[in-house]
Amino acid sequence: MCNSVLSFSSLKNYFLFVVTLLFCFPVYASDSTATILKKLNDALRNKQYYVKIKEERILNFKKIKSEAFTKEQEYNYNKTLYTEYQKFNSDSAIFY
Repeated sequence: MCNSVLSFSSLKNYFLFVVTLLFCFPVYASDSTATILKKLNDALRNKQYYVKIKEERILNFKKIKSEAFTKEQEYNYNKTLYTEYQKFNSDSAIFY
């Protein structure tokens, strides 16, 4: 009984030592701030491209609307369309 308590205590101390050792090493991100800012600026420069893709996605989604939808399908369709607009343009989302 005493040996198992002693080994548990030793194991606990070893675990705490390893955890403490891990926190002693500095942690660095893979990308520098300059690299991240460059990626962000590139994305902002391509805003019109992203807007065009979103508009095409919404337009294609509108094409699948059918008069044969059940009430539940129509609700789900409108909910999805609303969500797409909400992510894109909150003013247009209110219309649907």
